[in-house]
Amino acid sequence: EEIKDREKNFATLTLDIDKFKSFNKKNGRETGDRLLEIIADKLNNRFGRKYLVARLSNDMFAILYKENKGIKLKKSIIRKFLKHFI
Repeated sequence: EEIKDREKNFATLTLDIDKFKSFNKKNGRETGDRLLEIIADKLNNRFGRKYLVARLSNDMFAILYKENKGIKLKKSIIRKFLKHFI
């Protein structure tokens, strides 16, 4: 019952790593696995305290957060994430 009383407005942002299959094939599975670990660590370090971060499949991650600021929050998350890679 406690769960029923909580606010139910959540949003999910999914991240898919483009061309990961090619990278994995070219550099080997071990290197590909290490890259995914690095990405997962960066996501958790940046968002893990405020949001739920999960790996959904091989090269797909998700960030679950309380929907309270809509699109602006999504853009903010994307900018913060990309800052670590660009």
